[in-house]
Amino acid sequence: MDIYIKELSKLPAVLSFIIQISIIILLSFVLRWFWKNVLIRIAKKTATTLDRRIFEATGKPAQLTFIAAGLQLSWNLYGEAIIKNLGVISWVNTGVIQNIISNLCFLFFTLSIISLVWKMVFATMEWFEKDVAAKTTTTLDEKIVFSLRKLVKVALIVISAMIIAEHFNLPFSKLWAAAGIGSLAVALAAKDTFANIISGVNILFDRPFLVGDRIELADGTLGDVVDIGLRSTKILSFDHTIYILPNAEISNQRIANHTYPDMKLKVALKLGVAYGSDMEKVKQILNEILKAHPNVLDNPPWGIWFTEFGDSSLDLFIRFWIRNYKDKFDIKDEINMEIKQSFEKENIEIPFPQREVHILQPNNDKGE
Repeated sequence: MDIYIKELSKLPAVLSFIIQISIIILLSFVLRWFWKNVLIRIAKKTATTLDRRIFEATGKPAQLTFIAAGLQLSWNLYGEAIIKNLGVISWVNTGVIQNIISNLCFLFFTLSIISLVWKMVFATMEWFEKDVAAKTTTTLDEKIVFSLRKLVKVALIVISAMIIAEHFNLPFSKLWAAAGIGSLAVALAAKDTFANIISGVNILFDRPFLVGDRIELADGTLGDVVDIGLRSTKILSFDHTIYILPNAEISNQRIANHTYPDMKLKVALKLGVAYGSDMEKVKQILNEILKAHPNVLDNPPWGIWFTEFGDSSLDLFIRFWIRNYKDKFDIKDEINMEIKQSFEKENIEIPFPQREVHILQPNNDKGE
């Protein structure tokens, strides 16, 4: 390495810098190839998937970190000489340029290191969540990992800010002290935000619903949960609209979780047939339709009840269970179509609301 540096030092500083950066970039692609074709292949043959997940997640960050380290080293070696060559230009402030480039190199190196560490931590948590926590009977470990991922991300951001502040001689500790003095005012101004965060933590640990669950709120909002954050929860409705609701609002109302404890769903239908219909035959047709449908469960058993003498019809109530709540509307459509076709075939009328009007003639004492 010393001989290599001595040989480069004989060349102009700019040319030496360009050559060294080019070699570093080339070596970074060699490193990426080695990472992908050697390390990952070896990791795939081990008993655990942890090493494979880490190598797959850190390939690109490792390459960027290698380039950032090489750039930092090259600038430390040749930066001063390059800046001196620029000094012949009268209008160029060499001190400012050197300071800017040095700071950019430092930021690039620091952020690449933080990215590499985050990818390693995230891959480890993902391995634990999918390969370890998923096999346990308790859900506590999954809750901890879910919350820990967000906390680690915040911690890495804070650490990055502290390192950068220290490099630029920013009074980070004084900023913390000032934040402590003004914390009361901030707390009063952001009390709703804090309430949402506390409610978000409660949702993450209590788990009344999970991402992917279909829930119905007290105001009738129905949809699938797509994200649970510390401040808000996002629900995707059937018309492809995202509802972003504060966690405090959700935690303080009644929620119907259609996914818990499993994917089964109870479906209810109301039906009316004309007066004079053979109700035994009607029930027989309905039983045959439910029995023939592949997605209607036998257990729990379905039920068909003649419930009421309506104004225009004999009313029935039908209740059955399906395997997956996501198929509710498709199955209701299929069963309704079968009912209509079967009733038409058997001449069973489904009446519309109607009224009989009797006109009474007034008494005419004069015989007119």
